[in-house]
Amino acid sequence: MFRHWLIHDSDGEDSEVDGEGVVGEQPTLDPGYSHHYQSFCVLSSPIGFMEGYYTFIDSDGREFKVTVPRFDLRAPWGGDSGSISGSLN
Repeated sequence: MFRHWLIHDSDGEDSEVDGEGVVGEQPTLDPGYSHHYQSFCVLSSPIGFMEGYYTFIDSDGREFKVTVPRFDLRAPWGGDSGSISGSLN
């Protein structure tokens, strides 16, 4: 399993994250099952967005890509903008 994220904040800062697994895990999913996790990213502004994809390997050893559409990141009201988290289920 591989992940690729494009992270953008409202100050115009862009970063990319590539790596193995999901938050250090390589889950095996049976048909009809899902994996839930929470993660975070650091932005220099209180709002931004992320988008990207995961690359998986099926039980027959074939690789396939799943695109994750753009989703918004927003800091809690009154919070600092140093660490902003989003949840993707």
